Amino acid sequence: MRHESDLEAEEMVALLSRPDPDLEAPGPNGWTRRKFLSAVGAGAVGAVASTELFGGVPQSWAAPLTPNDGVVVIVTIYGGYDGLNIVVPYTNSTYYSRRTSISIAPEQVLQINNSIGLAPQLTALKSMYDNDRVAVIQGVGYANPNLSHFDSMKIWMRGWLGGISPQTGWVGRWMDGLTPTQANLATAALSSLLPLHLVGAQRSGVTVPLDSSNFGSGTSAADGRLFTGIKNFATGAAGRGPWHDEYTTTLKTQVELAGQVAPTFTGAAAPTGGELKRKLTVAARLINANLGFRVIDVSTGGVDTHENQAPALNAKLTDLDQGIAAFFAELSPARQEQVTVVVLTEFGRTIGANSTLGTDHGTTNPMFVIGPKVNGGVYGAAPSLTSLDSNGRQIVQVDFRSVYGSILDGWLGGGGSTVLGNTFQNLNLFTGTPGPAPTPTTTPPTTVVPPTTVAPPTTVMVPTTTVPPTAPPTTGPGSTVPVTTIPSPSTTVPPPTSPPGTVPDWAVPLMPEERRRATQTLPAGFTPMNPIRILDTRNGTGGRTTPFGQSDVWPLVVAGRNGIPNDASSVIFNVTVVNPTNDTYLLVWSGSQPQPLASSANVDAGTIKGSMVITRLINGNCAIYNYAGTAHVIVDVLGYFSPTSQLGIVAAPPRRLLDTRDSGAPLTAETINIPVRGWAGVSPTTDAVALNVTATDATTPSFITVWPAKTSDPGTSNVNIIKGDTVPNLAVTRLSEDGWISLRNNAGRTHVIVDVLATFERGAPGRLVAVDPIRVLDTRVRLGTPPGWTNGELTLPIRGSGPVPGTNVIGAVLSVIAVSPDDGTYVSVYPAGTRRPATSNLNVRRNGTGSNLVLSGLGETGSITFQASSPRAQLIADIVAFVTA
Repeated sequence: MRHESDLEAEEMVALLSRPDPDLEAPGPNGWTRRKFLSAVGAGAVGAVASTELFGGVPQSWAAPLTPNDGVVVIVTIYGGYDGLNIVVPYTNSTYYSRRTSISIAPEQVLQINNSIGLAPQLTALKSMYDNDRVAVIQGVGYANPNLSHFDSMKIWMRGWLGGISPQTGWVGRWMDGLTPTQANLATAALSSLLPLHLVGAQRSGVTVPLDSSNFGSGTSAADGRLFTGIKNFATGAAGRGPWHDEYTTTLKTQVELAGQVAPTFTGAAAPTGGELKRKLTVAARLINANLGFRVIDVSTGGVDTHENQAPALNAKLTDLDQGIAAFFAELSPARQEQVTVVVLTEFGRTIGANSTLGTDHGTTNPMFVIGPKVNGGVYGAAPSLTSLDSNGRQIVQVDFRSVYGSILDGWLGGGGSTVLGNTFQNLNLFTGTPGPAPTPTTTPPTTVVPPTTVAPPTTVMVPTTTVPPTAPPTTGPGSTVPVTTIPSPSTTVPPPTSPPGTVPDWAVPLMPEERRRATQTLPAGFTPMNPIRILDTRNGTGGRTTPFGQSDVWPLVVAGRNGIPNDASSVIFNVTVVNPTNDTYLLVWSGSQPQPLASSANVDAGTIKGSMVITRLINGNCAIYNYAGTAHVIVDVLGYFSPTSQLGIVAAPPRRLLDTRDSGAPLTAETINIPVRGWAGVSPTTDAVALNVTATDATTPSFITVWPAKTSDPGTSNVNIIKGDTVPNLAVTRLSEDGWISLRNNAGRTHVIVDVLATFERGAPGRLVAVDPIRVLDTRVRLGTPPGWTNGELTLPIRGSGPVPGTNVIGAVLSVIAVSPDDGTYVSVYPAGTRRPATSNLNVRRNGTGSNLVLSGLGETGSITFQASSPRAQLIADIVAFVTA
């Protein structure tokens, strides 16, 4: 027996596979399932013709797909591809110093952010990434990596590590959980061998050959005489009894159909190109035929590049890229949103090149998940090229079973923990469930409304969790935007203290239980409202006719009027500051406690800035404080929370509802109507939504207004637009009766992006508890800052900190501020332990200050992670509410 080092990767795959002989009895028209699948893959038989030509065979073999069944195509490239030359760290000097002979020059890299990019052969994949259809998962592998091809392949195929491993594959065990009808044609390998991962304890996949080996396809003169004789048995020799006639008719049909199918393997319909392109074309045809396939396995080798790596790897990447493009081009439009493609290999390569222009066996590698419903972006952390394991190899960042589990639970219908024998981190790889969203029952026409002749009040709601993933902030050294002030660390932000032995000295101090209760309201549901103006110092609305002055405090009576009930425990405001004479900040709080050291809105002198605020009410009242200078202030109520309100909060990862950049047509001075209910994963029972509305690349100052469709324009604004900048803000709005919203740009042209961040649904369990603002993070004075932190990712405990209880809390609302970055930056806030989203919460100019209200779920440990895109941005956060389960 040969040693593994003498075997090619493809030979080891064969050792981990088994033959799949065609032992099935022919169907009613003489075709076995395998031959039928071969014909479909060749392009000879379509979904409609299959029923006509094969006499109902598909119905007897499998259950066709329903519109919402997820389908996964697994592309396995055996041999351990070189991930560092596929997802290239083109700004990393170590990469170039260790790979002088095989590195990819920065100018050749297809850049996807400021640190990594794709190999130049992956142009189609890059285009899909730019359209948010590709997840790049960095640093995938498993603990204590095994550098044997055979052993590592076995681990990946089984989807198991440690303990007593099952002798089955992860897809096979998933098949074991299906009903017999579902499982009968659920998985297939485009091969003559059935790989281990498609083998279950009770059920297994099938193999689909890629040649024309059907009896009846021969073209020689002898074959022709034989086939003519067989067909004559069914015609000239008919009438010799039912068994004779049925048998000869079946043979005749077999020969005739084989003759029709065979030319397609070499004719115009035959798949062309490299191995992966041909196989992926066949995979698309099998899915189009709607035979019930849920998982199709496509594999290749040729990347075990110990020497002369570049030609072999480049050719394989070209084939992969062309194959993915061909697959989605061949795939029926009706199936596009049901299908996800996964690309993987068994391990990576070494950081440094060897003496023969190649690389040796390594540990970790990137994976790709591709499709229209993929939540595109970069997942996981890039493994360090300098902090290595004891063998000088990279350290795994993401367990491969987290990817498997995310696919099983997010796309194939669940069962991940059962299949994998444990629960692994869900990477939230998908924007929604498989299949198209339901079409709304009515379609209001898009209408154009001329700009209003009355200058609208400048109310703006503050953004929550997203900024356009492809449009980082327009900032730079030449910015003239003045720096906004926030409370000085020396005078308004005391250093943190921690009771000895209770929490780490860097964590947020816990407050006494009596104080915790005193800062909270009761858990409450939500009631949305059409915007109601309750204060405008420009015209005396609300009883004040003068602007706010320095250190001015104004009590505001809220509950018991304007349709807000007496039991309202908190409200959502738009608080807008108009042309302050100084850089300033506003604070909104209940007014019953001493003024907190916090801020609700940060505003530059001479500008107009609106911020969404959630504030606690005491006896129906709250208070507003202005820090410096004079400024007019406008307050609009958008909704309230009360114990008797029936709408609960359902938070979710951002889901894209609209992006005018996709069409290349910015929004002009017009109104458009957008369906929401039933789209972007929004439930049919949703009554109101929290939307992140972002304006970018505006040609002139303007504003965006959002309101329920088929109602009057409220004459307010949700986003105040700065020419050429990127401005996100949160909008909370009711939906029309049929589930639509209207959106209007006031002037000029601007691209608009709308993401759904949360929904408010009747009977949903999420309840909001508002608190007086409490500062829990300030990196300027190291409040809430872990030991040794200087910049970059920062994780902050929320559950059990400050006013937040230690149990039954699933989310938090914070006012987040970024101060004085070295360069233009954007900040992302997200649940700890999850990947950083391809979105952000606030945008900040160089040396400037930016603030926004943020609603975020909590990670499994009850924490939230903050990350700025540029170094040395100081981060500040005040808790203003939390969400209970």
